[in-house]
Amino acid sequence: MENWLVSAVNVSPVTLYHVGVQLGAKVSVLDCFLEDHAQLSSLFPNERILCPPHRSAVVKTVRESNFEVALVHDGGNPVRTGLILQALRDAKVPIIAVMTGTLEYRPAYLAWGASLVLRNTQNEAALVRILRVYLARTKTRRYQSTSGIVNTWRFATGAAFQTRG
Repeated sequence: MENWLVSAVNVSPVTLYHVGVQLGAKVSVLDCFLEDHAQLSSLFPNERILCPPHRSAVVKTVRESNFEVALVHDGGNPVRTGLILQALRDAKVPIIAVMTGTLEYRPAYLAWGASLVLRNTQNEAALVRILRVYLARTKTRRYQSTSGIVNTWRFATGAAFQTRG
């Protein structure tokens, strides 16, 4: 069973949590911002990973948990999302997927450490299908060279994602 981390900025991480569970992962929710703490405490009393909202604390906490995949929802806050992405990258999380309502910040998210940027979809089943395909593709190529080429794919569901590799 894979170990996944979910983080959502200014929105509920319930959808991303359910996606991870549907894909057979053990899912934990990052709880490091005070304004999200009450909501996360009530939704995920046993699945939370608590840490102070400092980059070094997040890196240390995430690194100790050995997460294989991180799902991040940007919630319309690219600055906070960027800080989370950089901390996850520094913690050496191999696969970091970002859900975003606009593709405007896609290049920045990729530069900050995202390996996959998805346009936000309310269709949980479509997100599960896209991640299943991406993860299967990534696992077969995980240790092959990365050329920095960016591929963009469009699915019948209307969701688009861009990856490096």
